[in-house]
Amino acid sequence: MLDTEIKNSPYIDLRIGIKFYFYDNPINCKKAIKEIFDSYCNITRTSFLFYRYNMDEGLKCMKKENTQFFNKIIDKSSFSLTEHIILTDATREKLQSIKCEMMLCNHEPAYALRLPNQMYFEFSTSICYEEIFQFIRFACKTIKMHYCICNPLFGVNDHYANKGNSCAVKQIQKQMCLSDKYSVFENPDLLKNLETKIDGSNAIQVLSDTLYKLIGREKLIGELQHNHLYYEVENDYIIVAISKEKIPKYDEKFIESYRALSEILKDIILDMKKPLMYWKPGEWNLWKNRFKIIPNSFNGY
Repeated sequence: MLDTEIKNSPYIDLRIGIKFYFYDNPINCKKAIKEIFDSYCNITRTSFLFYRYNMDEGLKCMKKENTQFFNKIIDKSSFSLTEHIILTDATREKLQSIKCEMMLCNHEPAYALRLPNQMYFEFSTSICYEEIFQFIRFACKTIKMHYCICNPLFGVNDHYANKGNSCAVKQIQKQMCLSDKYSVFENPDLLKNLETKIDGSNAIQVLSDTLYKLIGREKLIGELQHNHLYYEVENDYIIVAISKEKIPKYDEKFIESYRALSEILKDIILDMKKPLMYWKPGEWNLWKNRFKIIPNSFNGY
């Protein structure tokens, strides 16, 4: 469980994080990006209070309605440079219940390093599981996603980003099924290698045909069936889930399912490098291999 000094603090708390990665030029996806954002707002029905737009630090107060503000940014963008947008309802006294962050850029073919476009959405743990699934389905039908991660994680208050990230890293070392956005979802090593590698097993993840063909479609489906893991097959992607009924959170009964999925996906799981901050090398190596070791040897079990 969460440490009492962290639970309900303004720095971090348990949330559901979803991140989509795609390589299509966002200039051709403006309508789709706005539709996905609008779907998120319709589910959460909460107003953002602060935003950060192409700034190194600091948050500004929102003065416009969610959709109006976001659509204006997308409509005017050429994406010749990276458009970085953060929207949150966090305050200095209270952690966010909703958060959206996007990094969108038209990476020309001549670029030496081709990074994916990224769309991140954060939900309260009270959100209906079926709504999460429907949101992922809708997004993947609206834009051809290369990869999607959905997992319980520690949401971090952007008013206290450094403090929050430090707290989150300490907490996830004690919980095998939890994650954090800083260490995994936006890990620079993952972003550089995402065309052929993924981070590991998650509560829900979407593999594009580019990714699942590296394992083999029939082999993947057969192993998912053998291990009684839920999946949905579409024309150009496969959705894989630890559970059909709920997000695992820190429920110990799902650990073996995470392990089974890790074994199934091992050929495309990246031996991910340690983030620059907050982790010691030994701690990182233990955590990233947490589904390959004996549970009793892991900190917290």
